[in-house]
Amino acid sequence: MYLCKSFIELDKMFSRLSDVLQTAADVIAPPPTPLQEFEYHWKQIKNFYVANKEPPKIHVNDTNLPHHLEGMLQILIAEQSEKTEAEKVVNTCMEFLLTNRLLDVLEQLSVADNPPGIRVCVLNWIRRMLSCLENPPLEHASLFQPIQTFVKICDGRNPSPYEQEEILFLETVAGLVRKDPFLMNIFLPSHQHSAKVSVSLKGTRTKKLPTKNPLFDCTRIDANIRRVEILPDGNNESEKSNTVNSTVDKLDTVNAEEESDSTIVKDNLRERYCDSRSISSSSKSDANMDGSGEMKKEVKCDCEETDRFNLLDAILTYFESPDSKIVVRACEGALLTCSSPTLDTNCISVCASLEDYITFLILKLVYLSERIPEDIEPGDVEELTVSWGLIPRESEQHNFIGRAQLHEFLCWMDYTDCVARECMKLQMLGPKFRSEFLVGAIEPALIAIDTPFMLVLMSKVIKQLRSIYLMDEIANWLVGEDQLDAYARGDCLLNIIIENAQDNSEVLLSAMQFIEALLDNPHERILHEMIFRYINTRGYYDHMSHAMQSWSDEEDERDRRRGSADGAIKSRTLAPHNILKVINNFLLLLPRQIMAEATGTCYEEYVQDASRHYKNWIKKTANFSWPVEAISPPEKEDFGAASVSPTASLDMRRNNIAQPSCSKEPQCNDSGISEESFYEGPLLKLLFSHVRHMAVQPCEINLAIIAILSKLAFLPHPYLHELLLNPEIPTAHGVNTLWSSMQVVARQLLLEIPKHDNFQKKIGDASKRLLTNPPVICETSDENESLFEAIVVLEEFCKELAAITFVKYHHATE
Repeated sequence: MYLCKSFIELDKMFSRLSDVLQTAADVIAPPPTPLQEFEYHWKQIKNFYVANKEPPKIHVNDTNLPHHLEGMLQILIAEQSEKTEAEKVVNTCMEFLLTNRLLDVLEQLSVADNPPGIRVCVLNWIRRMLSCLENPPLEHASLFQPIQTFVKICDGRNPSPYEQEEILFLETVAGLVRKDPFLMNIFLPSHQHSAKVSVSLKGTRTKKLPTKNPLFDCTRIDANIRRVEILPDGNNESEKSNTVNSTVDKLDTVNAEEESDSTIVKDNLRERYCDSRSISSSSKSDANMDGSGEMKKEVKCDCEETDRFNLLDAILTYFESPDSKIVVRACEGALLTCSSPTLDTNCISVCASLEDYITFLILKLVYLSERIPEDIEPGDVEELTVSWGLIPRESEQHNFIGRAQLHEFLCWMDYTDCVARECMKLQMLGPKFRSEFLVGAIEPALIAIDTPFMLVLMSKVIKQLRSIYLMDEIANWLVGEDQLDAYARGDCLLNIIIENAQDNSEVLLSAMQFIEALLDNPHERILHEMIFRYINTRGYYDHMSHAMQSWSDEEDERDRRRGSADGAIKSRTLAPHNILKVINNFLLLLPRQIMAEATGTCYEEYVQDASRHYKNWIKKTANFSWPVEAISPPEKEDFGAASVSPTASLDMRRNNIAQPSCSKEPQCNDSGISEESFYEGPLLKLLFSHVRHMAVQPCEINLAIIAILSKLAFLPHPYLHELLLNPEIPTAHGVNTLWSSMQVVARQLLLEIPKHDNFQKKIGDASKRLLTNPPVICETSDENESLFEAIVVLEEFCKELAAITFVKYHHATE
């Protein structure tokens, strides 16, 4: 213990002595300034190459070069942090870097990659400098010209051990361009000749003559000889050695002339650097203004057909890397570059690179979709959750054959969706997505009778999409671009899919999953062509019965004050006066003796979920041009003419084209089915038909049918609300509604179930199995078991419809 205390006291004494000696040394010889330290590190780097004119055989990590580069970077960062905003003085170390064009030397050393690994050090050094400095003077020639060369060096088409450092460098540059879109001109060489660009790009020495300018016609050189290769061949060691020797000679010259020219150059650069920082900020706002303050005419693009957007082209070369981390970084860099709000899609260089980018995206989707095996279980496709920005890793989800291919496809689809949302100026993405992917790759397999997998895959794609732009293209693909043409053309692809499922049990569940996806990600035009164009004329309503006796007192009151504003009620269609009678119709559809809950029906357990879901559906359809009230056309109900909205009137005119009137002779609707009065459309016809056959159908089909009907019932559309949720309206002769279909299956169950012994216990057992999460469906082929499952499904469906009706009523009366 005594020895420990002695050592501690000695240590403190030596520490104080060291501080005293350091203070004395600082008085006698002050510490070097940051500029002196910066110059010291740079001279050490130059001395290394002067002393080693022959290419050394050692790796860069075995030298002091990384240490000196790191010292220079830390000095630049520290110098910026010490500078206050009030000071307008140029950083002396940054001034030294720009004056002596240090990056030009580092650029040539990186091209030669001598000693091995120096390219990685330099790329990392420049990347960290650009990202750590608050406002790097990237518009200065001594910075952006070497960076242009570094961008050309980064080429993912050639396998390289430096892929990660190269893509990180490109992504950093892309981030700076996204932050300051004006810097995009740096990577468009032809644009550097425009006046507004040359004002800001100080010290630019153009290597390419401008085109389409009569002043330069006489000096143009043949295209085959005027482009000079500035990068040596990476496999030619002799050229590497020559590059290093020429670099060393330059360093010797710099050492000899540095002292004599430093004062003149520094003075000139200080003035030019200060001017470039101030002009850069002002030129961005004033570039399009003339002296009188009026907008100037945009300078026409002078790019040649062979010109490219170099930064984007360099990033795209890493999209095929076998390393998923590199691919994700490349995707981020391309997204940053193309999401700039000032991206000029009229520029020849930009347009050519963007076209390659979009073509690669779509062809990649086509290729990956073709690699997915078609025997994947639909449940596995539904449960798989992916995101393009997350690097694939082992998850808790079980593995299955084709999971890797499906995962890669969905990741790429998610990235394409992100590009469509963020890069609003990529107008060519949508049409190519439709023509190459949807029509060329998906449609042939989608309409095949015996291949339901593509329906499952497209269901997953539609649910995953968040881009309205791509959903518009899916709508054009499914129902046509022009609605009026759709009526004259007849069947659309969506109707073909629905009608194929009508008589084909193999694709029925997949088609239902596809329809459910269209409802989960609703699109107004798809819903209109699928449902509302058939019911917007209110042809299901019995107008003769309505003229004699109304279905509710509230309906009469609403008819008398048609067109008047009612602030207390949002919609009388959704909030009728006889709401309790409407709800009781659903709750009392089944007699108690064949119900799982013999004591009575309780639907309150569904109300809370129904309220949450209905608010979500209101948000999804908030921008849709849907009517508020169910109003008959003027030719059927004269008093309704005053309150018909323009959208409703347009719907009526469209429906009059495809929907025959009751007084006319029988005609064929869009599906070729002869109907005398009202045709509910292929989807509702399919759903109502399967509701009537619930007693003899497998439970999986029954659950799929009621899932779609529940989502349709949530839609705040008055005509659909009447057809699905109001048993009290008078219906025309022969019209099928959800209520009439449920009455048919209820009568079938009431007749069949009491024939079986101990049927109440069997219903209770089926209820326990189906009401678990997830439901346990009996896999036996016993028809009796399907009968008991059907009664449980129908009973729960009645509760859910009652809850939805109750929630919509209260929301309309708030």
